[in-house]
Amino acid sequence: MLTDLENSNLNYSRGYPLGPLAEEYATKILPKSRVGPNFYRLPLKPPTHMEYYEEDALAEILKEMIEIDKDVELRKNALALMCDFSMHDLFAVFDNDSQGFFDFREFQEVFDLYKIYPSIDYLRLAFINIDRDLDSKVTLKEFLVAFTPKDKNYKDLVLNRGSYNKDTNFSRLAPFTPDTNIAVTGFLKAMVDAETNLERVRDNTKLRRNFNYA
Repeated sequence: MLTDLENSNLNYSRGYPLGPLAEEYATKILPKSRVGPNFYRLPLKPPTHMEYYEEDALAEILKEMIEIDKDVELRKNALALMCDFSMHDLFAVFDNDSQGFFDFREFQEVFDLYKIYPSIDYLRLAFINIDRDLDSKVTLKEFLVAFTPKDKNYKDLVLNRGSYNKDTNFSRLAPFTPDTNIAVTGFLKAMVDAETNLERVRDNTKLRRNFNYA
């Protein structure tokens, strides 16, 4: 009797005994899943929809991503209100050779000058997000798209402002007044911090069993 019970438990651990409906299901759905006479494995199907608690988690994730982006935008807006801040002057800080573009080495050099030392991986992510055509060079057009505020009022304000350092040999470390230089440093740091935080959010999202980007 003990032997029969053990054999029965073994069979149930390997699959399930066939009844009329199970026989039909197994014939149509699981022809290759047989593990023994008249036994089939239970199907292991990935979830096809998110549970309600995963939807709540997704909402929190989106909220966090919006807050991260909001911090960067607020800093852009604050810079636009500073009368000595100019997008062309900031671009010149990166494009030190006046070639009309800068590469990743020059991008990293500016962060070193401002004593901002993020992880090289996150710094590269920030550069790739600016380099829209992925040619390893950031042109003035790409720079303006990435660095100007999204709000039209702030955008028009900063883009219509002339150079603060026109016809002068300004220092890359101090292209603006002290307060504006501090704000620029804070913005550059926040930009890379945003990449760090977004990557953390993405990694945490991937750990959720029922989450699907599709």
